[in-house]
Amino acid sequence: MRMTVMQAKQSGLWKRIPSEIRQILSDAPNQSTSPATSKNSRGGKNDPQAMLYDEIKKHLPEARSEEPGLVEGRRFRADIYLPSSRLVIEIDGYRSHALSLRGFKATLERQNLLVANGYRILRYYNQQIKNDMPSVIEQITELHKTISQQNEKKKGNEYAA
Repeated sequence: MRMTVMQAKQSGLWKRIPSEIRQILSDAPNQSTSPATSKNSRGGKNDPQAMLYDEIKKHLPEARSEEPGLVEGRRFRADIYLPSSRLVIEIDGYRSHALSLRGFKATLERQNLLVANGYRILRYYNQQIKNDMPSVIEQITELHKTISQQNEKKKGNEYAA
């Protein structure tokens, strides 16, 4: 679950966050929307998800941001999704995913549901994206390429049979 500081305060979750973390979050620039709010509203030029999505789009134009409906009957969204390889890319940060034990567990359950439904998942943390974008992009594009080649071989074998 993702939410702004204001949403956390309004929901009462704010009081359950350790004081050191509350201080860090209070000092962070205020964003009126989170990346998960809508498909077109990303957090700006310093948002790791927006940075990664913009960079991936340069290499893999099919990339989709905040893709809903990957698992029937579930309402979660993939941070970034590559349809032809069924590759889901998740960006994890303490602020967005680990504010609570419940949030941590939900993230694990979500990943298991995606894998059980035939998706492959790559997970990156914020600083990794900001500090080592070329390696992140290389890993994503290489895995996408490998999966796409495997899919083409499978299709070729189906036609030959």
